[in-house]
Amino acid sequence: LGASAYLAGNDITAADLQLSFPMEVIATQGLLNDHPISSEWLRALHSRPAYQRALEKGGPYAYAQRD
Repeated sequence: LGASAYLAGNDITAADLQLSFPMEVIATQGLLNDHPISSEWLRALHSRPAYQRALEKGGPYAYAQRD
């Protein structure tokens, strides 16, 4: 991250989706506060229209964060 928008380059991949779940847990514990690049990556995932549609369809879950 930092050199590209997503973990494996400039396009979202399964790696980003898989890592988003543990990163959401880490974020809720405040452990991303000193990691702005990782925080922005997670915020960018949450702002994606597909993520928002998934929450609308499936409903919120314990670690879902809406901006």
